[in-house]
Amino acid sequence: MASLTTADHTDRELKYIKEAEQHLKEAKARLKTSFTKWKADYLMAGPAFAKAGNSYRLGKEPKLAVDAYLHAATCGEKAGQIYETGKYRDLAAQILSKSKDQNDRVQAADLYAETMTIFMGMEDFMGGAAACKKAVAIWSKIDPAKAVTMNREMIDQLESVDRGTYALEMYRETITLACKCERWAMAQNMIKKAIVGFIEAGRPPRSVHGWHLSEIILLAKIGDVVALDETFLESLSTQGYAQSDECEVAEEINRGMKDRDHERLSKAMELRGMKNSLLPVIVNLAKSMWPKLAVEDDEENTKQKQKQKQQQQRQQQRQQQQQQQEQQRQQQQKKQAQQNQATAATAASASSGEMKETKETKDPAVPAASADGLDSMDDLMEGLEDLVEGLPEANEDDDDLL
Repeated sequence: MASLTTADHTDRELKYIKEAEQHLKEAKARLKTSFTKWKADYLMAGPAFAKAGNSYRLGKEPKLAVDAYLHAATCGEKAGQIYETGKYRDLAAQILSKSKDQNDRVQAADLYAETMTIFMGMEDFMGGAAACKKAVAIWSKIDPAKAVTMNREMIDQLESVDRGTYALEMYRETITLACKCERWAMAQNMIKKAIVGFIEAGRPPRSVHGWHLSEIILLAKIGDVVALDETFLESLSTQGYAQSDECEVAEEINRGMKDRDHERLSKAMELRGMKNSLLPVIVNLAKSMWPKLAVEDDEENTKQKQKQKQQQQRQQQRQQQQQQQEQQRQQQQKKQAQQNQATAATAASASSGEMKETKETKDPAVPAASADGLDSMDDLMEGLEDLVEGLPEANEDDDDLL
């Protein structure tokens, strides 16, 4: 933490460094004891160290500024000034958090955590939440799992003292970090708590529609289809959710997971509900999950398709057999009908023949005249004509005789 050489500073910066050294000298003098001064004056030394820290900061001496702020925090703690202690640690952490050295950033996160504890003890929930957010921002880049744990503990503390409204914005960050750490069960649990928290805070039902859909996506990632279906049915009790765009997407995901229908799941990603009120990490998870699901289930899908194809072939064979049997039955019926018609025709012909014979027996035909009989009749007629011609002609005298 040694100071840099004067050649590395401007005249203005050197001026601030000299001021800082004066404040530092004053602060150390306040802490000295003597025969007439038996107790160190921490109450006055703290502000002097803080002034030195401010001057070092303006003079571009960050390490010396941090050291001065930490001394001021120690003085404030010993003087019983809890708020001042937290404030000075926060100032030191601000400088350390900008360092490229990871150890400095870890120290900054620890200082923010200590500040958070101090503010929460003073019931300064807003200040505690702000300090926690700063610490989590550092840990999220170094150790995301620790960041999630810290945020979750902070949310639990706020909810335990009925200050859940301060945690509403922290849910988004916690869920995002949990997803980045692939702690899917924790993220899903935090979403459940977020839904309850938003409803208890009196937020409109519309504000939790996105959370319902996010929970469905996380359950799909976990692979718990039963819990997914139950959660979807429970979410329908939220006012207006059943008619929302988010519910449409959730329903498609629910059905797609049940049927293992990758095409349906992919189409669900194109619906309007995926573009409303969802965390970017949830959207990215959903869009990347279904192709992965297709790769994992490729073998199983191939087997299912082959099985379905075999079933279809067997069904077609059964249908063909049934059709052939039906055709054979129809042909037999047609043949039987033709035989019945032929038998009926034969019977009718035999019956008409018997009737004709019976009629001829009852009405015998008149025998036809022979040719010899006709000739004799002709001869007789000619003889009669000759006889008539041989008689004498009658005259008028014959009348008198009569």
